[in-house]
Amino acid sequence: MVTWKFVLREMRKRPGRTILTLLSIVIGVSAIVAVRLATNATHESYTQMFSSVNGRATLQIISSTGTAIPESLVEKVASINGVQIATPVLRRGAVLFLGKKKSRVYLLGVEPEKEFRIRQNEVVAGRLFAASDEIVLDESYARSIGVAVDGTVRLFSKRGQKEMQVVGLMRSRTAAAAAQGGAAWMSLRFAQQRFSAQELVDSIDVVTRPRSRCGRDSTQTRSDTPQRRGGTASLNTQSLGRGASLGGTTWIGNG
Repeated sequence: MVTWKFVLREMRKRPGRTILTLLSIVIGVSAIVAVRLATNATHESYTQMFSSVNGRATLQIISSTGTAIPESLVEKVASINGVQIATPVLRRGAVLFLGKKKSRVYLLGVEPEKEFRIRQNEVVAGRLFAASDEIVLDESYARSIGVAVDGTVRLFSKRGQKEMQVVGLMRSRTAAAAAQGGAAWMSLRFAQQRFSAQELVDSIDVVTRPRSRCGRDSTQTRSDTPQRRGGTASLNTQSLGRGASLGGTTWIGNG
C-alpha cells in the first residue's frame, strides 16, 4: 500500500509525464501487434501466390546465380526423406512460325509423367506429346495464332528450325499461364537438345509428402554446376523455404 501511495502521488505531481509514459506503452504494444499481423498476412499471401503459380509444388530449386543447374540433382533431391515428387523443368523463350506468321512462346521442357502430377493443367484437345517432334500448346495461345490439333508449326532455336506437330491443347488452371502468355510444352530431352542445354535444367519442382517429418532430417550432398562449383552442404528441409543452399542452388517454397 505504501508503494502505491508513492506512485499515485508522483502521478498527481507529474500528470504530463504519466500520460506520455502510458502513450509510449500503448504505441509500443500496438506497433508489435501491427508488425506481427503484417508478417502473418505477407506469409499467407506468399503461400497462396506460390501455390497458384506452381500448383502442388511446395518447393522450387533454382540456381542462386540465375543460371541452369545440373539435372543430376533431381535424383539426389528425390532421395531425400519426405520428398514425394521431384520434377525437372527447362524454361526457354522461343519463336514459333506458322507459315510466315511469327510469334513468341514460353517453352517448357518437362517430363510429362511427373510434370502433370504437379501442375493443375488439363488437356482439352488431343493428347500429351510422346515423341521428340511433338508439342502441346496453350489453348488460348493456339487460338490466337490460328493453329489446331494435328497442325504443324516450326520451332526456331539455337540449332535452327524444326517442324513440330501440335498433338494437344492445354488449359492451365494456375496463374503461371496468365503470366506466361503463350505457353508450349515439349519433351525435356528434346528441349535440352534444341537449346544446347544437355543435362541441365532451370528448376526442380518438389512435392513433399503430407504430414512429412522430413523437416527434422538432414542429409549431406555434393554437387558441381558448370557455372559455379558447389561444396558439401548440409541440407535441412525445415529451412528450404527460407533459401537454403545446395551446391550453388536456392530453394524457394511456401513452407
